Amino acid sequence: MTENGEFDRRLGEAEAELARATAATAEVRTRLDTTAARAVSKDRAVEVGMSADGQLTDIRFPDNRFQRMAGPQLAASVLEATRLARARVLRQVVDVVSPLTALTPSLDGLPGGTGGLEALFADLFAELESEGAARPAADAHLRDEIEDDAEDADPADSPPRARP
Repeated sequence: MTENGEFDRRLGEAEAELARATAATAEVRTRLDTTAARAVSKDRAVEVGMSADGQLTDIRFPDNRFQRMAGPQLAASVLEATRLARARVLRQVVDVVSPLTALTPSLDGLPGGTGGLEALFADLFAELESEGAARPAADAHLRDEIEDDAEDADPADSPPRARP
């Protein structure tokens, strides 16, 4: 094969690869536009929706349970549901974007590059799988405050309970 023939062949391969990458990128963009996640706090007091870019799209308070909650307790429920929704939407984003990583050079050797996107977000995915069983330190003070409030509460201040 002549030099021009080899050049033309390589150019054709590169153009075909570019066309595949462009089509794959357009498909990913379309899928990301509709990617969203919802999560509910463990106490079922708060439900949130989140878009693919991590923006809260909706906050709901099913059954108005929040009316019987102290501020720190409600804040902790909102943070918990938000964290779970963020982890879920990230999982979906990684699943949507992963086919593009096959079109790119290896990230091995770069910080966080070994193992691809799954490895990069492994800690967050582990949290999602445990459904928030282990609370991050960021909202631990809220949980502590809730527990302290319960311990400090004077039983005389509580309304009488209905008997079963």
